[in-house]
Amino acid sequence: MKQAKWVLGLCALATNVCGQTQQLKEAGLQFELPNEKWEATPVQEDHGITAYIYKREAITDPDGLQVIPNIAFVIESVPDSTDVIVYSMQKRMNMPFEVKEVFSHDDKKAKLKYDFAVGYKGVYKDSHELLHTIYVVHLINGNSGVQVIMDATSELFDQCDKEFIKALRSIEAVGK
Repeated sequence: MKQAKWVLGLCALATNVCGQTQQLKEAGLQFELPNEKWEATPVQEDHGITAYIYKREAITDPDGLQVIPNIAFVIESVPDSTDVIVYSMQKRMNMPFEVKEVFSHDDKKAKLKYDFAVGYKGVYKDSHELLHTIYVVHLINGNSGVQVIMDATSELFDQCDKEFIKALRSIEAVGK
């Protein structure tokens, strides 16, 4: 739970750094930001965990609330022999949300192309009782375990869904 709060706390920070292909050097991965509406925040490091966080240009909901969707990659070292399913189960215990869908690269209309990953679409309520819809993906690349978290309020999730899927499908391994 402490780690989940840390991750969500990091998602509250933002600065202006833009680019399309994003290198996640600690994990030996890269991905494409969906469009120019997304910006990187400074990389965060704490107790062996590295977080890359991307914020979208705000979207105004019907009540006039400015919502800023997030994409986060939280990277940590794991033993080379770590199984992605076991890793995912361990991480799910620390990040409470209601799972609505489970997906992988094997699905017909795969949201993921990366082989060593399992993903979830789910919902949770934030501290203001706003309902959020999220994608959470757990993946392994060598000795890196990665949690990918894509988050928006449920009311606006459909406006971000194609962007989230585009980023998810672009995740690939590169030289470490």
